[in-house]
Amino acid sequence: MRIGFDARYLSRGLVGGVRTYVFHLARTLPGLAPDDEFVYYIDAKAPFELGRCPSNVSVRTLPWISPLSTLANDVRIARWMARDLVDVAHFPGNYGPRGAYALVVTVHDALNLFRMSEHRRGFGRKPRQVAMMAYLGWQTRRALADADSVLTTSEHARGEIARLGGRRPDRIVAIHEAAGEEFTPVTDPAALESGRARFQRRPLMVLADGIKNPEALIEAYGLLPDAIRARTEIVFFSRETGPRPPVAAAMADPAVRFLARPSTADLALLMNLAAVFVFPSWYEGFGIPLVEAMSCGAPVVASTRGAIPEVVAGAGLLFDVERPAELARHLERVLESEAVRSDLRARSLARAKAFSWHTTARKTLEAYRAAVEARLSAGRP
Repeated sequence: MRIGFDARYLSRGLVGGVRTYVFHLARTLPGLAPDDEFVYYIDAKAPFELGRCPSNVSVRTLPWISPLSTLANDVRIARWMARDLVDVAHFPGNYGPRGAYALVVTVHDALNLFRMSEHRRGFGRKPRQVAMMAYLGWQTRRALADADSVLTTSEHARGEIARLGGRRPDRIVAIHEAAGEEFTPVTDPAALESGRARFQRRPLMVLADGIKNPEALIEAYGLLPDAIRARTEIVFFSRETGPRPPVAAAMADPAVRFLARPSTADLALLMNLAAVFVFPSWYEGFGIPLVEAMSCGAPVVASTRGAIPEVVAGAGLLFDVERPAELARHLERVLESEAVRSDLRARSLARAKAFSWHTTARKTLEAYRAAVEARLSAGRP
């Protein structure tokens, strides 16, 4: 089988969940199918992250001159794949064009299918932002109609995509994501002590993603008893280079800090040091940071929104994101008791074993083969 794979997320200097998904699939798939051929399509915007690839992988580089090149390449890539005679084409970033191949598209969540009024409220009102969301919504709906196989990252996302996108749930395959191998418990006391010297200023650290509804954690922290707050700090990390306004305002309190774009190794160390990892997200199609934190043994407190309960599955404490007092009660319980933290650490590590990129890649390969067989059965070459 000859497999075309849209790897452009790995040639743009990006960070975030979709990039993580593309990175791990692109790195894992060839080793699981050594007799298959893979063609990775990147663009010339930035150096290709994977560098040297296995012998069963070829790399094609699409031109990139300006942001408009991305739109042009959304069309051009289908012609390149047809020229390369791929049997199946996987577009892992929410949309992709149909062509002379079995089309597989990963739609990570239902965000692109939301009404424009919801986008304007949550993602911005600038003309460029509105135009981009309109384009992504149109492309995603078209992909849902055209694809031989639609993949997503959770059962929750599968239901939401079916409801909003008009595709039957039984024609959407849910395959969980995972954490990278860097996210693991640190057992070396010297490494932990070095990490505390670098990152930790108070006895207890609350770790959180600075773009995942930080207001909820900031408000809940203010509701904690003074004795707990005196021993506790909040460390927000972010893939963005600066703090968002709620975090910047909260940093007037010396107990609140911000770390921009920590390395993977540093983030894993922070998750090992954290007394609790808080994830008050409004919406998640999966939530890779949850699995990363659990893989490091961090106690987890998270919202009940989106796929979060499916991913956590009893390993952490959940709360209604619109009730900061409920989050504060969970935080107080975790921060005042080492026994509670130890129990949650054990539950995190046990739950994390359910996720692996090897399993994700294996199930994705099964989806490729099923899409090719279905296309042939329907009499389409």
